[in-house]
Amino acid sequence: MRRQRRVFWLWCWLGVLVASCAQGGMASPTARRATLDLLKLTPAPALPLAPTPLLRLRRTPTLPASTLFAMTLAPTPLPLPVPAPDCYETPVGGLWCLGLLRNLLRQPIEDVLIRVYLVSADGQPLAFRDVPTAHFRLNPGQESPFGALFERAPSGVAGPVAVIGMARPATSDRVMLPVRDMLTSAEGMLFRVQGAILNTHQAPVGQVRLVVTLRDSAGRVTGFRQLLFPPDQGLQPEQRREFTLSVVAHTPGTARVEASAEGQRKGN
Repeated sequence: MRRQRRVFWLWCWLGVLVASCAQGGMASPTARRATLDLLKLTPAPALPLAPTPLLRLRRTPTLPASTLFAMTLAPTPLPLPVPAPDCYETPVGGLWCLGLLRNLLRQPIEDVLIRVYLVSADGQPLAFRDVPTAHFRLNPGQESPFGALFERAPSGVAGPVAVIGMARPATSDRVMLPVRDMLTSAEGMLFRVQGAILNTHQAPVGQVRLVVTLRDSAGRVTGFRQLLFPPDQGLQPEQRREFTLSVVAHTPGTARVEASAEGQRKGN
Protein backbone atom coordinates (compact mmCIF):
# COMPACT_ATOMS: atom_id res chain seq x y z
CA MET A 1 0.00 0.00 0.00
CA ARG A 2 2.82 2.33 0.95
CA ARG A 3 4.60 1.50 -2.35
CA GLN A 4 1.49 2.37 -4.32
CA ARG A 5 1.32 5.79 -2.65
CA ARG A 6 4.96 6.46 -3.57
CA VAL A 7 4.29 5.57 -7.20
CA PHE A 8 1.21 7.81 -7.20
CA TRP A 9 3.11 10.80 -5.84
CA LEU A 10 5.95 10.13 -8.27
CA TRP A 11 3.56 10.28 -11.21
CA CYS A 12 2.00 13.49 -9.85
CA TRP A 13 5.38 15.10 -9.56
CA LEU A 14 6.29 14.05 -13.09
CA GLY A 15 2.94 15.40 -14.34
CA VAL A 16 3.58 18.80 -12.78
CA LEU A 17 7.09 18.88 -14.22
CA VAL A 18 5.90 18.01 -17.74
CA ALA A 19 3.10 20.61 -17.57
CA SER A 20 5.56 23.30 -16.53
CA CYS A 21 7.95 22.42 -19.35
CA ALA A 22 5.17 22.34 -21.89
CA GLN A 23 3.87 25.72 -20.71
CA GLY A 24 7.37 27.25 -20.97
CA GLY A 25 7.88 25.76 -24.43
CA MET A 26 4.64 27.28 -25.76
CA ALA A 27 5.44 30.81 -24.57
CA SER A 28 8.05 31.62 -27.25
CA PRO A 29 6.01 30.70 -30.40
CA THR A 30 3.00 32.61 -29.06
CA ALA A 31 5.05 35.75 -28.46
CA ARG A 32 6.72 35.43 -31.89
CA ARG A 33 3.37 35.13 -33.69
CA ALA A 34 2.08 38.21 -31.89
CA THR A 35 5.20 40.14 -32.92
CA LEU A 36 4.83 39.09 -36.57
CA ASP A 37 1.18 40.13 -36.59
CA LEU A 38 2.14 43.49 -35.08
CA LEU A 39 4.79 44.07 -37.75
CA LYS A 40 2.22 43.35 -40.43
CA LEU A 41 -0.20 45.87 -38.98
CA THR A 42 2.40 48.50 -38.09
CA PRO A 43 5.07 48.67 -40.81
CA ALA A 44 8.39 50.31 -40.08
CA PRO A 45 8.29 54.06 -40.80
CA ALA A 46 9.91 55.24 -44.02
CA LEU A 47 13.07 57.32 -43.90
CA PRO A 48 12.26 61.03 -43.69
CA LEU A 49 12.71 63.05 -46.87
CA ALA A 50 15.14 65.93 -46.97
CA PRO A 51 13.23 69.14 -46.23
CA THR A 52 12.64 71.51 -49.13
CA PRO A 53 14.67 74.65 -48.49
CA LEU A 54 12.62 77.80 -48.06
CA LEU A 55 13.58 80.61 -50.38
CA ARG A 56 14.27 83.78 -48.43
CA LEU A 57 15.16 86.91 -50.37
CA ARG A 58 15.64 90.39 -49.05
CA ARG A 59 14.67 93.65 -50.71
CA THR A 60 18.29 94.30 -51.70
CA PRO A 61 19.87 90.86 -51.36
CA THR A 62 23.45 89.75 -51.54
CA LEU A 63 22.76 86.36 -53.04
CA PRO A 64 25.32 83.56 -53.00
CA ALA A 65 26.60 82.39 -56.34
CA SER A 66 24.74 79.08 -55.93
CA THR A 67 21.40 80.88 -56.23
CA LEU A 68 22.41 82.62 -59.41
CA PHE A 69 23.09 81.29 -62.85
CA ALA A 70 26.86 81.06 -63.12
CA MET A 71 28.47 80.78 -66.53
CA THR A 72 31.80 79.03 -66.77
CA LEU A 73 33.53 81.61 -68.94
CA ALA A 74 36.59 81.54 -66.67
CA PRO A 75 38.11 78.87 -64.39
CA THR A 76 35.93 80.26 -61.57
CA PRO A 77 32.17 80.49 -62.31
CA LEU A 78 31.09 84.12 -62.58
CA PRO A 79 27.69 85.20 -61.24
CA LEU A 80 25.80 87.89 -63.11
CA PRO A 81 23.90 90.10 -60.65
CA VAL A 82 20.61 91.72 -61.57
CA PRO A 83 19.64 95.03 -59.92
CA ALA A 84 16.20 94.98 -58.34
CA PRO A 85 13.61 96.28 -60.82
CA ASP A 86 11.14 99.08 -60.13
CA CYS A 87 7.46 98.17 -59.98
CA TYR A 88 4.56 100.37 -61.06
CA GLU A 89 0.88 99.78 -60.42
CA THR A 90 -1.40 99.14 -63.37
CA PRO A 91 -4.91 100.60 -63.63
CA VAL A 92 -6.42 97.15 -62.92
CA GLY A 93 -4.48 96.43 -59.73
CA GLY A 94 -1.47 94.64 -61.16
CA LEU A 95 2.23 95.44 -61.14
CA TRP A 96 4.64 96.12 -63.99
CA CYS A 97 8.20 95.48 -62.78
CA LEU A 98 10.78 97.03 -65.12
CA GLY A 99 14.53 96.62 -64.85
CA LEU A 100 17.79 96.84 -66.72
CA LEU A 101 20.44 94.14 -67.06
CA ARG A 102 24.04 95.01 -67.89
CA ASN A 103 26.42 92.32 -69.10
CA LEU A 104 29.36 92.65 -66.70
CA LEU A 105 31.13 89.62 -68.13
CA ARG A 106 33.98 89.69 -70.61
CA GLN A 107 32.19 87.62 -73.20
CA PRO A 108 28.85 88.10 -74.94
CA ILE A 109 25.84 86.17 -73.67
CA GLU A 110 22.46 85.38 -75.20
CA ASP A 111 19.12 83.71 -74.55
CA VAL A 112 18.93 85.37 -71.13
CA LEU A 113 15.99 84.60 -68.87
CA ILE A 114 15.38 86.57 -65.67
CA ARG A 115 13.24 85.46 -62.75
CA VAL A 116 11.48 88.32 -60.95
CA TYR A 117 10.17 87.66 -57.44
CA LEU A 118 7.70 89.65 -55.38
CA VAL A 119 8.69 89.20 -51.73
CA SER A 120 7.28 90.11 -48.33
CA ALA A 121 9.05 92.23 -45.73
CA ASP A 122 10.63 89.14 -44.15
CA GLY A 123 11.86 87.83 -47.48
CA GLN A 124 9.14 85.28 -48.26
CA PRO A 125 8.55 84.86 -52.02
CA LEU A 126 4.92 85.56 -52.87
CA ALA A 127 4.95 85.29 -56.69
CA PHE A 128 7.42 85.15 -59.56
CA ARG A 129 7.64 85.51 -63.34
CA ASP A 130 10.28 84.29 -65.80
CA VAL A 131 10.89 86.87 -68.54
CA PRO A 132 13.50 87.30 -71.29
CA THR A 133 15.57 90.40 -71.88
CA ALA A 134 14.42 92.60 -74.74
CA HIS A 135 17.70 92.00 -76.60
CA PHE A 136 18.50 88.42 -77.51
CA ARG A 137 22.27 89.01 -77.35
CA LEU A 138 24.22 91.13 -74.88
CA ASN A 139 27.79 92.10 -75.63
CA PRO A 140 30.15 93.01 -72.76
CA GLY A 141 28.96 96.25 -71.20
CA GLN A 142 25.69 96.27 -73.15
CA GLU A 143 22.36 96.82 -71.38
CA SER A 144 18.91 95.47 -72.10
CA PRO A 145 15.57 96.22 -70.44
CA PHE A 146 13.24 93.54 -69.14
CA GLY A 147 9.75 93.60 -67.71
CA ALA A 148 7.53 91.28 -65.67
CA LEU A 149 3.78 91.77 -65.47
CA PHE A 150 1.89 90.54 -62.39
CA GLU A 151 -1.83 90.66 -63.10
CA ARG A 152 -2.64 90.86 -59.40
CA ALA A 153 -0.31 92.08 -56.68
CA PRO A 154 -0.25 89.63 -53.73
CA SER A 155 -1.03 91.10 -50.34
CA GLY A 156 1.98 91.92 -48.20
CA VAL A 157 4.36 92.71 -51.05
CA ALA A 158 7.43 94.62 -49.85
CA GLY A 159 9.27 94.80 -53.17
CA PRO A 160 10.81 92.90 -56.10
CA VAL A 161 14.01 90.89 -56.40
CA ALA A 162 15.49 89.58 -59.67
CA VAL A 163 18.02 86.85 -60.43
CA ILE A 164 19.37 85.24 -63.57
CA GLY A 165 17.36 82.14 -64.36
CA MET A 166 19.11 81.14 -67.57
CA ALA A 167 21.82 82.40 -69.90
CA ARG A 168 24.49 80.95 -72.12
CA PRO A 169 27.62 82.10 -73.92
CA ALA A 170 26.73 83.64 -77.26
CA THR A 171 27.10 81.31 -80.24
CA SER A 172 24.81 82.98 -82.78
CA ASP A 173 26.22 85.40 -85.33
CA ARG A 174 24.10 88.35 -84.23
CA VAL A 175 25.45 91.87 -84.65
CA MET A 176 24.48 95.32 -83.42
CA LEU A 177 22.93 97.73 -85.92
CA PRO A 178 23.11 101.52 -85.43
CA VAL A 179 19.95 103.61 -85.23
CA ARG A 180 20.12 106.92 -87.09
CA ASP A 181 18.04 110.09 -87.43
CA MET A 182 15.90 109.42 -84.38
CA LEU A 183 13.10 111.85 -83.55
CA THR A 184 10.86 111.68 -80.48
CA SER A 185 7.57 113.37 -79.65
CA ALA A 186 5.53 112.94 -76.47
CA GLU A 187 1.86 113.28 -75.63
CA GLY A 188 1.50 112.73 -71.91
CA MET A 189 2.74 109.19 -71.20
CA LEU A 190 2.82 108.20 -74.88
CA PHE A 191 6.08 108.58 -76.80
CA ARG A 192 6.30 108.34 -80.56
CA VAL A 193 9.73 107.42 -81.90
CA GLN A 194 10.90 107.64 -85.51
CA GLY A 195 14.24 106.71 -87.02
CA ALA A 196 16.12 104.37 -89.30
CA ILE A 197 18.14 101.16 -88.79
CA LEU A 198 21.33 100.94 -90.86
CA ASN A 199 23.30 97.83 -91.77
CA THR A 200 26.96 98.86 -91.57
CA HIS A 201 28.26 95.30 -91.99
CA GLN A 202 29.62 93.70 -95.15
CA ALA A 203 27.06 90.88 -95.05
CA PRO A 204 23.25 91.00 -95.15
CA VAL A 205 21.37 90.63 -91.88
CA GLY A 206 17.97 89.19 -91.01
CA GLN A 207 15.83 88.72 -87.90
CA VAL A 208 16.14 92.43 -87.16
CA ARG A 209 15.07 93.43 -83.65
CA LEU A 210 14.56 97.01 -82.48
CA VAL A 211 14.38 97.96 -78.78
CA VAL A 212 13.22 101.39 -77.60
CA THR A 213 13.76 102.17 -73.90
CA LEU A 214 12.35 105.05 -71.84
CA ARG A 215 14.41 106.14 -68.81
CA ASP A 216 14.11 108.80 -66.12
CA SER A 217 16.88 111.15 -64.94
CA ALA A 218 18.18 108.49 -62.52
CA GLY A 219 18.47 105.88 -65.30
CA ARG A 220 15.46 103.81 -64.20
CA VAL A 221 13.37 102.17 -66.90
CA THR A 222 9.94 103.78 -67.18
CA GLY A 223 8.86 101.80 -70.24
CA PHE A 224 10.19 99.92 -73.25
CA ARG A 225 9.06 98.17 -76.38
CA GLN A 226 10.64 95.79 -78.87
CA LEU A 227 9.82 95.42 -82.53
CA LEU A 228 10.64 92.27 -84.49
CA PHE A 229 10.78 92.81 -88.23
CA PRO A 230 9.34 90.12 -90.54
CA PRO A 231 11.85 87.63 -92.00
CA ASP A 232 11.50 89.18 -95.47
CA GLN A 233 12.55 92.59 -94.15
CA GLY A 234 16.25 91.96 -93.79
CA LEU A 235 18.92 94.51 -94.59
CA GLN A 236 21.55 94.35 -97.27
CA PRO A 237 24.93 95.99 -96.67
CA GLU A 238 24.54 99.79 -96.31
CA GLN A 239 20.76 99.47 -96.54
CA ARG A 240 18.56 101.33 -94.06
CA ARG A 241 15.01 100.75 -92.92
CA GLU A 242 12.68 103.41 -91.54
CA PHE A 243 10.54 102.75 -88.48
CA THR A 244 7.85 104.43 -86.39
CA LEU A 245 7.10 103.10 -82.94
CA SER A 246 4.91 104.19 -80.02
CA VAL A 247 5.97 103.44 -76.43
CA VAL A 248 3.93 103.98 -73.25
CA ALA A 249 5.63 105.07 -70.04
CA HIS A 250 4.34 103.37 -66.87
CA THR A 251 5.23 106.30 -64.62
CA PRO A 252 5.86 110.03 -65.10
CA GLY A 253 9.37 111.41 -65.26
CA THR A 254 10.76 110.03 -68.54
CA ALA A 255 13.87 112.10 -69.32
CA ARG A 256 15.38 110.33 -72.33
CA VAL A 257 14.55 107.84 -75.05
CA GLU A 258 17.10 105.29 -76.29
CA ALA A 259 16.94 102.95 -79.29
CA SER A 260 19.17 100.05 -80.28
CA ALA A 261 18.90 97.28 -82.87
CA GLU A 262 20.42 93.90 -83.64
CA GLY A 263 20.21 91.35 -86.43
CA GLN A 264 21.40 87.93 -87.51
CA ARG A 265 24.29 88.14 -89.94
CA LYS A 266 23.91 85.90 -93.00
CA GLY A 267 26.65 84.15 -94.93
CA ASN A 268 28.28 85.91 -97.86
